[in-house]
Amino acid sequence: INPKPEEPTQGDGIREEMMMSFAMKSALAGLFVLSVTGVSQVSSLHSINVAAARVKVEFYMESLCPYCADFTTTKLKDMMDEIGDIVELSIIPSGNMKPDSEGGPVTQCQHGPDECVGNRYEACAIHLAQDQGVWFPYIYCFEENFPTSRDAKQTSSTCAKCVGISAPDVETCAEGPEGVELAQQMLDKTAALDPPHKFVPWFVVEGKPACTETAGCDSVPHLVCQAYKGTAPAACSKYSPSSPGFALGLSSSKGQAGNRAARVCSVGSDQDNLI
Repeated sequence: INPKPEEPTQGDGIREEMMMSFAMKSALAGLFVLSVTGVSQVSSLHSINVAAARVKVEFYMESLCPYCADFTTTKLKDMMDEIGDIVELSIIPSGNMKPDSEGGPVTQCQHGPDECVGNRYEACAIHLAQDQGVWFPYIYCFEENFPTSRDAKQTSSTCAKCVGISAPDVETCAEGPEGVELAQQMLDKTAALDPPHKFVPWFVVEGKPACTETAGCDSVPHLVCQAYKGTAPAACSKYSPSSPGFALGLSSSKGQAGNRAARVCSVGSDQDNLI
């Protein structure tokens, strides 16, 4: 005679639920361990990629120099798009600006009073935004439009809105005493260059001049890649002296390849020059 199966008791149900719960918790714990391990591995890989310090690049320019605008909106933009993660960029909008002859605020700019105003707007945007990922798109936009519009206020308003900077704050800075103070700081920083700059655009990479009278500043991306102590981005290969692009003068989205004459705004000149 087969014994009658025992009816499950309430205690059996509770035990079964506890066992299922324990199994689920164990599985979740395992997933958590895997997840943490994965995050740890990703963090380790990330730390390897960013362990090296970014390369310090200083760009000395002026807002209405056509060659500064061209370099900013072509080769510099390309460089920042491709290897910007390894670059710590500083832009100093002063260029060939001169102090007032009587020692007052900066008033003498190579391309006239509009350029002094444009320089202040750029300096203020950089000062207020702090993050190069925010202010460089503003500078790109400003240099793309200001040489044509000659209206710094309107150009700034459009560009600030595009990148998320407060246009009224930039205007208040640029049109007030803070803008004058920043312009003086930019002038002082430019005047302190050793050796002094000969023209703009002018770059300094890790404290060393990066422009020459024959090739201008074409070699800047290569020098950045060369100075970086970590694993170089894949894009650095195109900036090698052995690459066709480098030999042709680093062609860009707008620039003309093969032109080895440096198109610059020279110090001590009231005109733009080809050297």
